Amino acid sequence: MKKAFSLMMPLGSAMILAMSCMTASAQEPLPVSEGFNSFTGAGFSPTPSAGQLDSDSWVVLGLSDGAGTFGGTHTTGDFARGTSTGGVTTGGIYAFNTGGGNKIFGVQPSTDFTPGSFTLKIQNTTGSTVTGLIISYKIWYFNDQARANSLNFSHSPDNTTYTSVPALDFTTPAAADASPAWQSVMRSVTLTGLSILNSGFYFLRWTGNDVSGSGSRDEYGIDDISVQATSPEIDVQGGSPLVSIANGDVTPSTVDGTDFGAANIVTGMVDHTFTIENTGTADLNLTGGPPRVTVTGTDFSLITDASTPIASGGGTTTFTVRFDPSATGLRSGSISIANNDADENPYTFSIQGTGTATIDQVITNVLSDIATLLADPAVSEKAKDRLRDAQKALNKAKAKFASAKKQKDIKNAFANLQEGIEQLMKSGANVAGLIDDLVNAAKQFAQDAIDEAKKFAGEEEVDDEIEEAEEDFAHALQHVAKGEFDNAVKRFRKAWEHAQMALKAAGQPVLPKESEVEESDVEESEVVTDYVLEQNYPNPFSQIPRFAGNPSTKLSFALPEAGAVKLQIYDLLGTEVKTLVNEHRNAGRYEIIWNGRNRAGELVAGGIYLYRLTIERNGAAPVVMTRKLTVLK
Repeated sequence: MKKAFSLMMPLGSAMILAMSCMTASAQEPLPVSEGFNSFTGAGFSPTPSAGQLDSDSWVVLGLSDGAGTFGGTHTTGDFARGTSTGGVTTGGIYAFNTGGGNKIFGVQPSTDFTPGSFTLKIQNTTGSTVTGLIISYKIWYFNDQARANSLNFSHSPDNTTYTSVPALDFTTPAAADASPAWQSVMRSVTLTGLSILNSGFYFLRWTGNDVSGSGSRDEYGIDDISVQATSPEIDVQGGSPLVSIANGDVTPSTVDGTDFGAANIVTGMVDHTFTIENTGTADLNLTGGPPRVTVTGTDFSLITDASTPIASGGGTTTFTVRFDPSATGLRSGSISIANNDADENPYTFSIQGTGTATIDQVITNVLSDIATLLADPAVSEKAKDRLRDAQKALNKAKAKFASAKKQKDIKNAFANLQEGIEQLMKSGANVAGLIDDLVNAAKQFAQDAIDEAKKFAGEEEVDDEIEEAEEDFAHALQHVAKGEFDNAVKRFRKAWEHAQMALKAAGQPVLPKESEVEESDVEESEVVTDYVLEQNYPNPFSQIPRFAGNPSTKLSFALPEAGAVKLQIYDLLGTEVKTLVNEHRNAGRYEIIWNGRNRAGELVAGGIYLYRLTIERNGAAPVVMTRKLTVLK
């Protein structure tokens, strides 16, 4: 954000400075330069005519005709020597033409201006305190005399105590050029640590003096003056690699991290870290709070706050926001950062994420709502009877969806889900929302299977099954539109079955049919004499068969006697990822397939995991065995 700054020195209507002028001239925003091309060496006046400089902005000291004053009229003698191309002998202020029509504000020192100075008075009209100035200017000199002269820069908050900047010092050559011509050097500086209050003034001074030699002196002067206030410039970035997020953005994107993607409402959460960069020329202060960053939206929270101040010229700080959905579907929020960037305060943008749930999780939520209805005295007993029937059917559906080992289990789960929906429809209670949730869960269950199958399209058998699945899915949607929710669930189940067949045709792991045994008991001729947990095979394995060829891995174990068995996957932090077995098992050998997904149905990250077998035995200590496996990405 570039701040407007007021300069008390117009050249009549030709004023083009980056600072506004305290005359009738139009106020100009930063940044602009003063080129002096309208100056004709006609002196100084508080109401300047063409060719004059504004004495409210400029003062010249050190001339033999006296000291200039701010607001005074000085339009004769040494103050107004007119224009020249150089090589003059009469001392005073000139508009020197350096070539090509370029004019400068210059001086020919003689017995005066040794020392002498030009002083520029500027005013802060930014509306806030200015803490720094960026200043640049050009020094021109005509080296026609064997005498060195200096022109040095200093600045002051009060026009009394000046601070010099030695790095900007300039001295003309001591030896004269054989063929004198105008030459120039550029000077620039950034002043920091200032405190120029709004409407306050600041003073810039160029002081000339003799350095060495004798006799006449070189002509010199200043041109192309630019003064602008330092200012912070906030830029917020997200994503990987970092991408700038526009202030006021209302279209969240995964590219810049403002779209957090999907997270399961029970087991999932997503953290995104954002970077605040200050590309400006003054410190960026985050002025809110703390916390410095304000996050809105029920499902979004600030995990780590940003720090302040942020240094100019590329300084950064970060903050982290967490998406932890409380419900399924699109969830929205926003981020707001109060700061001292005048035209981007506050810096705001929208964020979003999608809450997801497995079908058994949706059923769990519906069962909770049914329990509330059953406890409501306003619901009739007749309706409650139907609700209880729905409750029984949905409990069965939930259990089967959660622990399905064969396709028949899913078919039965769908049948129970269909029955539960039918009972809800017959209850007459206010359950339209619950039915919608269940139907949408069935729809998503089928859609996920179809989407997975489409990843392996391209073979005729696979494509045929996908086509069948999509036809059933379309019919299901027609039933939904007609309010035939039970028939819709039937069709969603058929769509899921065809998607499973497509995956099988593509060689992908699926829930087996009844004739396809996932686990095997010990053969009659074989006796298991000890507890065994074998190394998984293959190891490592990948969930992306196109690249690694092994979309799942087999975990084998043996039991010499019956017991309550748990087979679980953990990450290295000890967090449970997936329970593969949790039930009573007879003595025998078992093979369990894990497809690299967590309990939310999401692919796990690549890395090392633990799988643990626990057998609870009557009257004896439990048996616990653990091995490592590796998942490739």
